[in-house]
Amino acid sequence: MRAELRALIDQKDALERQIMEISDALTAQNMGGVSGPLVDPQGFPRADIDVHLTRTLRHQLACLNTDHQRLMAQIEQGMQAHFASLAPARAAEGGAVGTATAARATAPDVLNLAPTTAPMPPIAVAPRQASSALPSFLANGHDALVPFAEIDEVAEGGPAAEAGIRRGDKLLSFGGLTAANHDQLRALARLTQRSEGDTVSLLVLRTEASQEQRVSLVLHPHRWQGQGLLGCHLRPL
Repeated sequence: MRAELRALIDQKDALERQIMEISDALTAQNMGGVSGPLVDPQGFPRADIDVHLTRTLRHQLACLNTDHQRLMAQIEQGMQAHFASLAPARAAEGGAVGTATAARATAPDVLNLAPTTAPMPPIAVAPRQASSALPSFLANGHDALVPFAEIDEVAEGGPAAEAGIRRGDKLLSFGGLTAANHDQLRALARLTQRSEGDTVSLLVLRTEASQEQRVSLVLHPHRWQGQGLLGCHLRPL
């Protein structure tokens, strides 16, 4: 199970690198961008861009985004199955602890054995519609990532809320952008504009019950009733 999940994570990372490379190529000076018209007002192919290459790259990008969505669904299902497989063992361990505690409780008082029950760590499975928390053994290269922005506001009904982003989440990566290359969030703004109507993969650091976990999300930047394409506010760290 772990090996299969590792392989899926590797595929996802490779796809995200390809998506970033193609997105960058489409924004070159002689290209038509991720979206936008390829013909002039008269209906002729634009002379200022390479129309054929733009169409080819856009098609490749659409295919990669479809593959990425499929992989994210497989990773989510695999992680849920993995956590479910751990439940019986943890339940058995908890039962063993309880039995030992009961035995000690019936021992003579002279032994002075106070019942001690070690709390079992919770098995946290992220909601299906929101995100998938990456366990430590699946970090797979993400250990070096550091937060570079915090989401301090999430608008209800916006793209960020739809993706499962929460107030207080800290960005570790945004479609291939990290603390090393986000250019004071300007690169993030450019990527968001290029990704309108497509998907962007995120990795956030989330704190729940005083415990930090890394959560993988898929964001779909698009127009909505509020301002912008994300529906959230980022505070640089």
